[in-house]
Amino acid sequence: MRTLVTGATGFLGGCLARALLARGDSVVALGRDAARCAALARAGAEVVRADLRDSAAVSAACMGIDRVCHAGALSAPWGRRAEFQETNVVGTANVIAGCAAHDVRRLVYVSSPSAVFDGRDHAGVTERAPYPKRFASAYSESKKLAEDLVNAERDAGAGRLETVIVRPKAVFGPGDTSLLPRLLAAARRGRLPQIGSGANRVDLTYVDNVADALISALDSPASAGNT
Repeated sequence: MRTLVTGATGFLGGCLARALLARGDSVVALGRDAARCAALARAGAEVVRADLRDSAAVSAACMGIDRVCHAGALSAPWGRRAEFQETNVVGTANVIAGCAAHDVRRLVYVSSPSAVFDGRDHAGVTERAPYPKRFASAYSESKKLAEDLVNAERDAGAGRLETVIVRPKAVFGPGDTSLLPRLLAAARRGRLPQIGSGANRVDLTYVDNVADALISALDSPASAGNT
């Protein structure tokens, strides 16, 4: 089985690629960071240095692939809406087109619970949760629109491309350059106010656990078609 991991030079994608390599899988790692591409190549991955917005490069990376984990994304708390659309929505469309062109069997898409966040507290949310009428950010909207593309391909393909959508929340661990570093920096500046009573429940997900969940989604025959 050959697995393509997009976003493989990022935090989560890199962790997943290394976990797959550690168990002896054949991995094609797609990413943009030259140094991290080189490190993945040394670890045994076949590396494709490309941007998700490059449809031809993404399609070529899908050639000979059995399944894809699409972890690549522009993930940021703020930014221009057009940039999120180009990377997260158009990039996902390019991945789906590559899967279709090269008969990829399964696509696991890494989304975000922010796609269903409506400003209220959520607990025990399932895949049946509706999308909000208004999104908290351009990032959240882009992840919802990308989910729409994945679901539309699943529905139109009559099972030809199996799809799974996974929505990990607040991923942290070794190599995190975003979540905890930003929180710690805000705390040091005295700009980390307490929200609520201080007893609020907040999801935090360790990166290795997310990688394990993604591998299960790639492997398990029962997971196809689920969010």
